[in-house]
Amino acid sequence: MIGRDGWAGLVVLAACAVLYWLTLDLKGNPLVPIGPEFYPRIVLGISAVLAALLVVADALAQRARTSSGGARAGPKPNYLLVTLTFVVFGIYVVALPYLGFRVATVLFVVGLAVLLERPRGAKGWAKVLVLALVAAAAAIHRHRASRRKSLETSASTRRGWLERSRARLSPYPPARARDGEAAE
Repeated sequence: MIGRDGWAGLVVLAACAVLYWLTLDLKGNPLVPIGPEFYPRIVLGISAVLAALLVVADALAQRARTSSGGARAGPKPNYLLVTLTFVVFGIYVVALPYLGFRVATVLFVVGLAVLLERPRGAKGWAKVLVLALVAAAAAIHRHRASRRKSLETSASTRRGWLERSRARLSPYPPARARDGEAAE
């Protein structure tokens, strides 16, 4: 018999298959090397692989459970902790516009670390603060690097677009090179 995780994995697999099929109708822009279907297909592919792993893990757990006589292994689920994690994340999202990315991210990492396992002593609190600062620094560095790349790409794209627009809107025909002369 299939368990809850197996059913969830099968539902996600079916959803991934349907959504992947829908990406086949997306039309790409010939000026852009990566079409609009690229990222959805990556996300759907990763989701499908994870869903398949969930189905396999559930099947293995069911087989182990039936061979051991139905005893459930592992700790009891802590639904309160899961709910509080969502609450902390919601507070982080709401705090972002007011506190800014840097401060809100540090506070979020500290709050989540404390929620998941309360630090003991000064050494534990120091570890939590170092973790928060390193996580925030890594996120900020990654954000700046991707933003820089995005700005470089958009600037070159914008330059090409402006040149083509000016050529289209100009009442004068484009200058043609004469024999032996270079075009401007």
